[in-house]
Amino acid sequence: EILDLSSSLLSGAIDESLGNLSGLKILNLENNRLSGQLPKALDNLTTLEHLLLGSNDFSGSLPRLYGLVEASLYDNLFHGNLPEFDENVFSVDELRLETLDLKLNQLTGTVPFFFSKLSSLKILDLDMNLLTGVLPPLPTNLREVRLESNNFESELPVNIGDLSSLEKIFLTSNKIYGIIPSTVGQLSSLHTLRMSHNNLQGSIPSTIGNLSQLVELDLSRNQITGSIPTEIGRISNLRILGMSTNSLSGIIPTEVGLLTNIFQFWILRNNLSGTIPTELGKFQLAESILLYFNQFRGSVPDELCQLRREGNLMELIVDCGIRCSCCNDIYYVAGKCTGIHI
Repeated sequence: EILDLSSSLLSGAIDESLGNLSGLKILNLENNRLSGQLPKALDNLTTLEHLLLGSNDFSGSLPRLYGLVEASLYDNLFHGNLPEFDENVFSVDELRLETLDLKLNQLTGTVPFFFSKLSSLKILDLDMNLLTGVLPPLPTNLREVRLESNNFESELPVNIGDLSSLEKIFLTSNKIYGIIPSTVGQLSSLHTLRMSHNNLQGSIPSTIGNLSQLVELDLSRNQITGSIPTEIGRISNLRILGMSTNSLSGIIPTEVGLLTNIFQFWILRNNLSGTIPTELGKFQLAESILLYFNQFRGSVPDELCQLRREGNLMELIVDCGIRCSCCNDIYYVAGKCTGIHI
């Protein structure tokens, strides 16, 4: 019932005779040098539940997904579209997929709408392909969705607030536009939210403060406006905060001082103003704080300098006009000061 030949230095194509292994439930050929198209005979393995072919050089179109619980086909040369679904031939109940990992291939086209009907799907990884178009509604039982480094041109999925089991969202490096809906605050299990390098607009919703389990929030390199919501101080588990290269304005709210687990605090390249709050000195675990290319005035609080002397702080960069008693170096570009750092 199990054939495991992973990491066995196998090369060449898969023989058609593999389709004769009736009763096979798990086929693991990961991490070899296998190549060529998958034989049609694989369709004969009607009892197969786990197809693990990652990290090879397989090419051609994707195999059938019907009946599979896990399809791990990452890091290959598969191309063409994601499989469509003919409801006249198969029922939705036959799609038992829990894990679909297709990252690092050459897949094109759009995500079929029927993906939203994959009620068993928990992990969807389509990172680093050539996929385009609009994102359909996502399966409501998803725990992890990875769509980074594609060419999706879309708003966020309309049902994003309904994904109550979702723990990780990775959407970096696409063309996602529109606003971040307030319903994102309903994702009570969310651990990681990465949406940098997109075209998101509007303000950060105050409901972001409801994400009590969130550890990483990266909204860098978008077109987000408005202020940093005070409610962000309620995300007590947050370790990584990235909001750089947007159009944020206003002050740094003093409530950020409640983020005592913060490790990385990057808000550079915005239109933030006011003084640097002393509450940043409560970032006892922080290693990197980047504040430059904003419109702050005044001086670096002594509490921040103390983090350099007594804490973990390795990197603090502020604008050249800021007074800083603990800053030693100056960044120059074309003879012009661009920032000072400790």
